[in-house]
Amino acid sequence: MKNSIVKRNLRKLERQKKHSGLTVHTQMFDAAAKAYRLKCNTAKSAYYNVVILEATDQGAVFKIADKLLQTTSDLILPKHDSPLSLANDFAQFFSDKVTKIQSTLTTTNDLPLLLKLLPLSHLPPLLSPSSMSSLNWMY
Repeated sequence: MKNSIVKRNLRKLERQKKHSGLTVHTQMFDAAAKAYRLKCNTAKSAYYNVVILEATDQGAVFKIADKLLQTTSDLILPKHDSPLSLANDFAQFFSDKVTKIQSTLTTTNDLPLLLKLLPLSHLPPLLSPSSMSSLNWMY
């Protein structure tokens, strides 16, 4: 109720400022608008403090933060013909990245001997699904 009175007063001052164009009315409106924004921000802050304190777990707090920050949870994937080709492209990208990093590390002298002798071919493949059904969870 009190907020509506403050808002009504703000609108009254706005109309008065537009009608008269006097500097004093502009200053009165600016002061009232600043006070109104401060009240709104204080009320929002108090509300979200209570909501965060009443959150039951960390996930709920993160959901509140996402809502406040207006983040979207839509996953954006590159264009692909099939999920299998997309998965293989990702696997190849990271495999190439590891190979590139390893090749830069083998040129340094302070690398332990074990890392110099360990080729990437001995590592298991990054992604090797057994069937298309194993990829169904993605959709």
